[in-house]
Amino acid sequence: MATRLTTIQIVGQIKSELDRLLESESELAQDLTEGPKAPTRVDVVQTETKICVFVEVPGVAPEDLDVTASGGRVTVTGEKIASDRAVKSGSFLCVERRWGRIERSVELAATVNPRQGRAVLDHGVLRIEFPVLADQRNRPFQLQVERAEGGDRE
Repeated sequence: MATRLTTIQIVGQIKSELDRLLESESELAQDLTEGPKAPTRVDVVQTETKICVFVEVPGVAPEDLDVTASGGRVTVTGEKIASDRAVKSGSFLCVERRWGRIERSVELAATVNPRQGRAVLDHGVLRIEFPVLADQRNRPFQLQVERAEGGDRE
């Protein structure tokens, strides 16, 4: 059964795809002072209670990753270190594996509680999970009316 996407979800998906395309374009123009930027692919899944961001970071140790959440975005930065780059005897005949700085930022489609977020690295996939906060903007809330100090007038 197909699910209907809200306009916000569709716009979020378009923005994520544009971010990915722009990131791919920037990978072609490498910054020589920082080394090549390793490609970082993500999946974002939303349920009624949580948002999960899955980030591919093969070969990166947990201590080499930094995950921050702020302003409705989650950002993953780190370094994929090429430990076997310095081959003493022999020369590379083919180099396809990427190494270098990792940076990926994803806009979240719902309001989350970043303080209850959790990041777990398992077999090269970083799973970042946040509980979704209920939207209470349209929920009525009764305010108690208080008497002003020194104001006994009725």
